Amino acid sequence: MSFSPKELNAEIIDKVVAQVGSQIVTLHDVEKFAPSIVRSINAMTDNEEREKAWQAYYDEAIEFVIYDKTLEIAAARSGITANDREIQEMIGILQEQNTQFRERVRSILDREGTVTPELYLFVKQIILRNKLSNILVPRAIVTEEDLKNYIRQNNPDAQYEQTEYDIDIVFLVDEAQYNRFRSSIRRSGLEDAAEAADTFLINMGWVRMEHLVENMQQELEYLNVGEISDGIKDENGRYIVMRLNDTRMVSAVTEQERNAITYELREQQLNAIFTNWLERQKQSIIVN
Repeated sequence: MSFSPKELNAEIIDKVVAQVGSQIVTLHDVEKFAPSIVRSINAMTDNEEREKAWQAYYDEAIEFVIYDKTLEIAAARSGITANDREIQEMIGILQEQNTQFRERVRSILDREGTVTPELYLFVKQIILRNKLSNILVPRAIVTEEDLKNYIRQNNPDAQYEQTEYDIDIVFLVDEAQYNRFRSSIRRSGLEDAAEAADTFLINMGWVRMEHLVENMQQELEYLNVGEISDGIKDENGRYIVMRLNDTRMVSAVTEQERNAITYELREQQLNAIFTNWLERQKQSIIVN
């Protein structure tokens, strides 16, 4: 009995090099990650140099693929995914928009000449992280003290007026939607998301206390900064209210500079929050 090459190849089982949760990573996944790099390594004539180059490539590729599958599993637990259409569209957008990712996207395309797993997974991770930010961003709160410390560290000569004044800020959340969200989270056992629900759900807006109706102001009068109220009712419905404190200061920076600093600090916070969130998720994702 004879076999065609295709039939013979069908008998070959790809080598599994890692497992993340229920998903496997094969040697083929690693080899096709960046094909042009693999070709250049295979073309090396010095065996020792070729082995070193392959090991360095393998370590980087396997780490990237494992990270991708870990993020994918963790995001799916919160109902977040990225489909092929989204990824392909984002690849096109990132090539044109002047973002921090454009140069990397272009360099991969220039090197490979096509969309490879390296680029595809990289863009997928961007999409997943952006979607996750909608859950995690409420925890990133840049306070006036954060701004003041940043300005003092980067501009020690900045002059401040002595007078500071406080504005009471509250965060309104629709109570019915809040409770439905909490119930769904408890049923699915997502403790991390449940923590997020304590400070964020349906954003009805950050508002000044003085802009609330009088009865709500009275009920919130003894609510301390950072505390969350029981349901408070007005003519529009019932709300959960979290009280914040927004201390303004006058400094040497312009409003535009202030906004830029706030954005930078928020991004730093988000990076730390995201990293901590993913590390907690990893504890329940078995990687072999």
